[in-house]
Amino acid sequence: MSSVGAVPTAVTVVVPTAGRDESLARTLNGLARTRSPVEWELVVVDNSTRAGLGPLASAALGHLHVRVRILRETEPGASAARNAGLAVAAPVVAFLDDDAIPEPGWLAAVTAPILAGEATGAGGPVRLDPSVRRPRWLADRVMPLLSAYDRPAGPLSPGDYVLTANAAFDTARLRALGGFDVRLGPRPGQQLTNDD
Repeated sequence: MSSVGAVPTAVTVVVPTAGRDESLARTLNGLARTRSPVEWELVVVDNSTRAGLGPLASAALGHLHVRVRILRETEPGASAARNAGLAVAAPVVAFLDDDAIPEPGWLAAVTAPILAGEATGAGGPVRLDPSVRRPRWLADRVMPLLSAYDRPAGPLSPGDYVLTANAAFDTARLRALGGFDVRLGPRPGQQLTNDD
C-alpha cells in the first residue's frame, strides 16, 4: 500500500470481471505471488449484472500487499471495463483477464519494455489451463480464438498484436488512441464478442 512520501505507483494492473468468483479468486491468488521491481497497484473492475465481488474473490483480496481499488462499470463488456480501469491507471497499465493465473514474473516481463521507454505496448504468452478438458471437436487451430497465444514476452512491433489477457501499454498513449472500442463488445443478438 502506498503512503505519503512513498515511491509513486508506476503500474496499474486492471482485471475486468463479470461475476466469475472462483476464477477471479485464482487470478488474485496468482497476483499475490507477483514479483515486480516497481511499485504497482490493482484495479478490479466489476462488470457483472449484480454489484459486488463474490466471497472467494473478496477473501483472496486479503492476500495482496498492494493498493487495491474496486470499480463498478455498468456498461456491459470487457472493453467498457478495461476503459474504466484505464481512466484511473498509473503511467503504465497492464491488463489481465479474470480467468488468467499469472506467473510470479509476469508483471515485470510485460511492463519492462514500456518502463524502459523502448515501447508503448507489450504482451506475452497466454496458455490455456491443461487440466481443463477440451471437447474433441475443438481443433487446435481454433485455440487462438479462445485466448491461447504463444508469443514471447516483449514489445509490440508493427503488425503485431497481443491478447489483453497478458498485455501492457503506456497509459497516456492508449488514452490518446481512445482506449478500447466498446462497439466490439456485447450487443443484442450477438453471442461472440471481439472486445480483445
